[in-house]
Amino acid sequence: MDITLLVPELVLLFFSFLIITVSLLIKKFDFSIEFAISGTIVSFVSTLAIFVVRELVNNSLIIDPLAAFFKLVFLVSLLGILITSKGWLKHSKNQAEYCFLLLSATIGMMLAVSSYDMIILYISLELIGISSYLLVSWANDKKSIEGGIKYILTGCVSSAFLLYGMSLIYGLTGTTNLKEAGNILIGLGFGPMQLLAIISIFAGVCFKASLVPFHMWVADVYEGAPTPVTSFLATCSKLAGFGVIMRLLFYPLSSILFDWRTLFFIVSVASIVIGNLKAIPQKNIKRMLAYSSIAHAGYIAIGLCVFSGEGVVAILFYGVVYVIATISIFLVVSETGFENIEDYNGLWKRSPIFSILILISLSSLAGIPPFFGFFGKFWLFYSAINEGLLMLAIIGIVFSVVSVYYYFGPIKATYFGETEKEAIYLPSYIRFFSYTFIVFLVFGGLASHFILKYAVFANNMVKWI
Repeated sequence: MDITLLVPELVLLFFSFLIITVSLLIKKFDFSIEFAISGTIVSFVSTLAIFVVRELVNNSLIIDPLAAFFKLVFLVSLLGILITSKGWLKHSKNQAEYCFLLLSATIGMMLAVSSYDMIILYISLELIGISSYLLVSWANDKKSIEGGIKYILTGCVSSAFLLYGMSLIYGLTGTTNLKEAGNILIGLGFGPMQLLAIISIFAGVCFKASLVPFHMWVADVYEGAPTPVTSFLATCSKLAGFGVIMRLLFYPLSSILFDWRTLFFIVSVASIVIGNLKAIPQKNIKRMLAYSSIAHAGYIAIGLCVFSGEGVVAILFYGVVYVIATISIFLVVSETGFENIEDYNGLWKRSPIFSILILISLSSLAGIPPFFGFFGKFWLFYSAINEGLLMLAIIGIVFSVVSVYYYFGPIKATYFGETEKEAIYLPSYIRFFSYTFIVFLVFGGLASHFILKYAVFANNMVKWI
């Protein structure tokens, strides 16, 4: 086994235990966030170093550019969330434990998108789940604990469905290895047990991706969780769910005679419609963004409906766009502490930087040109049209226009609302990253070719060994 292929995960593991150890030995100063950020950067660089590799590790993990692409997005998201958490945690005595859980959940996500074995996949998903349950309840107030309890209950049910489906596949094939299971399933053909396995696994992974009808937990959990944790769930956790879905569909389950495109068409349309319509009446920005994230899960699912290399590339590209725009808006929510939309009245007077970031990040999520989000949606809809899914593309475009209405709510409050409150002080590092996000969202379209190039390369290298 070539242990160097697991360096990105091992780096995060090392820093997670380093954080806990140092926090026990040194009580006076807390450098947990700094250590976590350092570990994230080192892990990112090491992931870049193995981007072109395509190898198996102990016949249980597959290291290839697709997994590397997801890992890079996870690490960029984690870096943004750690920066967002710095201000929120400045008065906390539990920074080490918080960073340990964030890094642990990220390790689980990185292993999940590389899984070549059902046991490894399940353990990875449970590592994500257990860490996330604790993080959601971290604020230790009524809403946070309520959100944590709801997340645990629904998460346990989804894990049970997933494990049941996997056990059925093991019963049918006698192996937990995904490639071997796929080969045997081809010979068995399609039957009632295969259908039950598909339904169970589909329910489990759709919960992770917060797709309708497995979205019931999202609004309450997002509202109750600390804002940086909400950002983590909306970005890393969601993309990890889609990474797992893609892994399963590439070989083991795609070999079963089943029309996945029809199933994901229904789920995609339902998520887009329900997510956007439920977001409209929300007065709490975290609940609005929660329903918005369901709609974005529906947009990403368009790539699954396409069920081709072009669809995979569109998903990867949109994942980058979605992560940057989502972290940007949650940075504002976390630093200001404003959860009600009316709290943003007159924000342009109190913080010009944040007012610009709100305008650009929400416009990007809505897909308004020339911002980065427009290019993400363009490639998704373009891939759907090329595959003959014109109706799905039209539904996506129509409800992207609908989303402008509720995204305009915080923008309207920011620029047209009145306030007599004093200016908001922003630390220098927050100003720096705010400007960085603004540049990415405004000029990200110029980097589209670069990102697409690596997304196409990642897709072309997806071959089971």
